[in-house]
Amino acid sequence: MAYAVLILRRLGWAVVVLLGLSVVVFAIARVVPGDPARMALGPTASGEQVEALRAEMGLDRPLPVQYLRYLGGVLRGDLGPSLLTRREVTRDLAQTFPATFEL
Repeated sequence: MAYAVLILRRLGWAVVVLLGLSVVVFAIARVVPGDPARMALGPTASGEQVEALRAEMGLDRPLPVQYLRYLGGVLRGDLGPSLLTRREVTRDLAQTFPATFEL
């Protein structure tokens, strides 16, 4: 019985730590200078193109809504598209994971 309580307590703390970590990662991504939509499209993109991509990425929504959308995607295993390769991030991670694991 004592082991079950200990395991449940540790699992509860693991959830709290992972939730806190997700907040930190989200906050760091938002305080990095530069507009992700502008960076993805390049300096020659028009203002309309940047605004359209911001809307597509959900960057025009309030921060709590962005965080919940981010958290929902992470829980589903959907990390969204890469700004550099335009492919799914999970696909890029799967492609580079074997080399990382080898190191």
